[in-house]
Amino acid sequence: MEAEDVIRSLIRAGVKPRLVWAACRTGRLVTAEIRPSLSDEDVREWENALQEYVRLYPADDWDMKDIGAVIDHDKF
Repeated sequence: MEAEDVIRSLIRAGVKPRLVWAACRTGRLVTAEIRPSLSDEDVREWENALQEYVRLYPADDWDMKDIGAVIDHDKF
């Protein structure tokens, strides 16, 4: 499955745009269940991606149509 397919599945499932953004940037979707198993670096990367989203989209209005430009393909 391609990265875009994974991200489109998240969008169809109704995942919040800021979480989709962070998943695109980090290659993972961090949940309360898996967070304890992540390294401090992985958690920082996730939190930085969330902060990036808030900085770029303070009105929480990312269109999500241009997911290809957001996905970090080195992470998938």
